[in-house]
Amino acid sequence: MKRLSMTLMAFLLLVPIARADEGMWFLMFIERLNQRDMQKLGLQLTAQEIYSINNNSLKDAIVQ
Repeated sequence: MKRLSMTLMAFLLLVPIARADEGMWFLMFIERLNQRDMQKLGLQLTAQEIYSINNNSLKDAIVQ
């Protein structure tokens, strides 16, 4: 029993803590949600270049 609990304790200590910092955002809300955070991480596009309802933007790109 002691061996089982030690193994379980070691497993729990070695498992990394889950952190959800990614996912899907609505493109129309990208400017007010996370543009600053993404630019801190290295994004060089503006919110208008990613999604613009009236102008050409990344949303219009053809992806194969």
